[in-house]
Amino acid sequence: MCLISISFVFPIGDDHGWDDLGYNAHLFVKTPVLDEMANSGMRFDQFYSSHFTCSPTRGSFLLGRHPNRYGTFAPNWSIRPEEVSIGHIMKRAGYSTAHFGKWHVGSVKLASPISPGAMGFDEWLSHDNFFELNPVFSRNGGEPEQFEGESSEILIEEAIKFIDSSNSSNNPFMVVVWFASRTLQRFTKGFGAVRGFTRFSEF
Repeated sequence: MCLISISFVFPIGDDHGWDDLGYNAHLFVKTPVLDEMANSGMRFDQFYSSHFTCSPTRGSFLLGRHPNRYGTFAPNWSIRPEEVSIGHIMKRAGYSTAHFGKWHVGSVKLASPISPGAMGFDEWLSHDNFFELNPVFSRNGGEPEQFEGESSEILIEEAIKFIDSSNSSNNPFMVVVWFASRTLQRFTKGFGAVRGFTRFSEF
């Protein structure tokens, strides 16, 4: 059982710029829920992406290392099975862990040595790469399943279910939600309904 009660939500928007947020004074983008999370939680204002493309950035988030150190040099390059991820570390610390959305650092299949499950996530509803409307996801490495609707809303609903389950068992959690959609509008609406966070973390 984990003695620490702080829980974490790490959302990443695909191609989402630093200034594409209300709390960073964007001229017309409105993100009221993200603004609230930033004002009431932990902000990392000097969090820098390790790379300008997708897979290396995601790999560095998971591993805490520069792409040159772990060998994911460009999009569609996988991470290595021997790497230790934030999922492993948080799970060992007693956290419930989940990944929802775009993985893009390897296969999401159960047998893959670099799936979210192999990288320390208890649960995942994920896709290898890009998706949008009526997406196809693998749940915990199972057969692909098509979901009807807008992908960001689907991911939010699934993340909230996981959060509610963790809260009901009084277990701290780490949820990684990686959107493929180029907008966070639905994200800002969806997580506004979530209650029970001890701490918000947002990059």
